[in-house]
Amino acid sequence: MQRSSWKNKLLLLCLTVILLLGLCACKGEESSDPAINADSERERITMPGNSEYILSEEVDQVQVWYADTESDNLVPLSIPINPTLAAPAVAIEKLLAGAPNEWVRSTVPENTKVLGLWADDLCVYLNLTTDILYADEETAALAIRSLVYTLDLFDPELPVQILVNSEIWDEIGGIQTGEPLSVERINDYSKGSENAVTVWFANESASYLVPVTVAATEKTPEAAVKALLAGPPAESKLSPSFGQGVQLLDLSVDYGVATVDFNEALLDYGGGSTQELILLHSLQATLGEFDGIREIQLLVEDAKLDYLPEGSSILSPIPTDIPLNNVQ
Repeated sequence: MQRSSWKNKLLLLCLTVILLLGLCACKGEESSDPAINADSERERITMPGNSEYILSEEVDQVQVWYADTESDNLVPLSIPINPTLAAPAVAIEKLLAGAPNEWVRSTVPENTKVLGLWADDLCVYLNLTTDILYADEETAALAIRSLVYTLDLFDPELPVQILVNSEIWDEIGGIQTGEPLSVERINDYSKGSENAVTVWFANESASYLVPVTVAATEKTPEAAVKALLAGPPAESKLSPSFGQGVQLLDLSVDYGVATVDFNEALLDYGGGSTQELILLHSLQATLGEFDGIREIQLLVEDAKLDYLPEGSSILSPIPTDIPLNNVQ
C-alpha cells in the first residue's frame, strides 16, 4: 500500500514538472502568426464620427496604382467610376479587389479589407484588417507604396497613416509604418542622387506608361527631357520613348506653355501609331510633373509642323494634364 502511494506521488511530481516546462516553453515562444502577437502598448486610433474621407467635388475617375507584371514598378491606371464624393474609398476598394487586367498585378495580400478611411487636418487614416500583416518584405513594400500613392493623388499635402485593426504597427513585413507616410520618389532609380526627376517610359509590352525617378543634373524641365531622351535605366525593364539620335535643341517656358524644340531625328521613331502616342504621352506626362507647365508646343528644327508622321496634330500646343493608362 505504501509502495503504491509512493509511485503515485512520483508520477504526480513528473506530470507537474512536464506541465511547468510546457508552460514556460509556450510563454517563451512568440507565435509565427503576426496577428496573434498583440502588443498592449500599441497606440489605438478609432474613427471619429462624421470624419469619412469625403472630397469637396464629385470625381468620376480614379487613379489606382498596381504592379507591372513585367517588373516591380508600380503603374497608375485611370479607372472610370460613378460620380462620387467618396472617391478615395472607391479607389482603395478597386486596389484591394485585384488587378483589372493581365498587364498588371495586385499588390495587397489577398482578403485584406478596409475597416475605415478618414482624414483630419494632419493626415489620412487607412484602417485595414490583419490580413495585411501576412505580407513578406517585398510584397509589403509594393502594398504600402501602392496604397499611399493611390491616396496621395487626392491631396498630396496629407500623409497616410496605415492602421491594422485600429492599431499603429511600427512595421509591416519589415516596412516602417509607425509614422504617416508620404510619396517620395516613385519607382526610384536615382541611387540617392540629390537631383532627381520623374520621367515616363513604356513597359516592355507597350501596354502602359510607367513613371520612374532618375538622377539628373538639376531639377528642371530641360533636365527631365534630357533624361527622357537618354532612355530608361537598364534594370527598370522599360522601353525607350524616343528613337535614337533625338536631341533637345531648346526648351523654354512662357505663361504655362513649354516650347520644346527637337532635331529632325524626332520624326524617325518608327513603330507606327503606338510608338507615336508613346512619344507624345511620355513627353506630356514628364513635363506635366512640373507645376508651371500646362501645355507643350512642339517644334522640329525651330519650325512648327501640322502633324507627326502617324497623324497626331502638333500645330497648336498640346495639354500636359491628360488621363494616362485608361482602363475601359
